[in-house]
Amino acid sequence: PGTSIWAVAMKSIHALRESKTFVFGLAYAVVGMSAITYTILSYGSRHLESSVVTLFAAAQPPITVAMEAVLFTTPVGIKKQVGMVLVVVGMYYFTMKSTTCSVEVQLGNVNEKKQARILPPVLQEKRSMIV
Repeated sequence: PGTSIWAVAMKSIHALRESKTFVFGLAYAVVGMSAITYTILSYGSRHLESSVVTLFAAAQPPITVAMEAVLFTTPVGIKKQVGMVLVVVGMYYFTMKSTTCSVEVQLGNVNEKKQARILPPVLQEKRSMIV
């Protein structure tokens, strides 16, 4: 069967008193993953398209797995590896591959089909700054 909420609360209080690792993990989750992450996401929402912000929010689980492996030297199992690969491939596909489209250009009386690369707004701004 399951564990009651009261039992979980009591175990958490006990862990806060006894384990520095638990305190560090809880502080990281509250401060690092909540306050800082949501501040960065709201800043990004003001300066980027919402689809870009939402897409890169999917990067949080692979980053968490990588940090877990480095900080706590826990092994990264096959399920986590497959998940990380799927997220990276999906991000690559939607940021790089989906920005290419076919455009019909009319030059005089000749219609031509060309491939055009549509840059995300952030890259367009950087390109206009360089020129």
